[in-house]
Amino acid sequence: MLKLYHNLYTFHLSKVGFNCKLINGMRFALVKPKGIEMSMAKKILIVDNNELMIEVMTYILTANGYDVVSFHDAGNIFAEIKTSHPDLVILDVLLPGLDSLEICKLIKLNRNTKNLPVIICLPGEDVGTALNQKGAPDDVLLKPFGINNLIEKVEYQLAA
Repeated sequence: MLKLYHNLYTFHLSKVGFNCKLINGMRFALVKPKGIEMSMAKKILIVDNNELMIEVMTYILTANGYDVVSFHDAGNIFAEIKTSHPDLVILDVLLPGLDSLEICKLIKLNRNTKNLPVIICLPGEDVGTALNQKGAPDDVLLKPFGINNLIEKVEYQLAA
């Protein structure tokens, strides 16, 4: 996590600005930096119960030109996918009361969402379990991760 903070601090020195909108209490969306066309930006949906991780990932992704929608609860993830039409979903494996791998499986086995790329964030020791199941995620982001690792995985999945 220290590496992530260091990278975020270094990245922040570029003084990339963004606007924050509070939506429905705990859920928020960040509008990407000025000068980037709205229609060209890919939309990323982040679901994580850790507010700090949401803020860090949102800052990094927004500063790199992505639209980000995030929330703390995966209970309405399918409704959110249907309404916001994200290009990528990033799920934390540790969501309270829900199995993120099962959520991923439901996304990947649904004919309407099967082509939606999913990245799961998890500790290194759980990689085999995540990738060796029916409806596995498209990629895994190992915690702790660096800014470059996050951007590389997102870019790779969006290019596929």
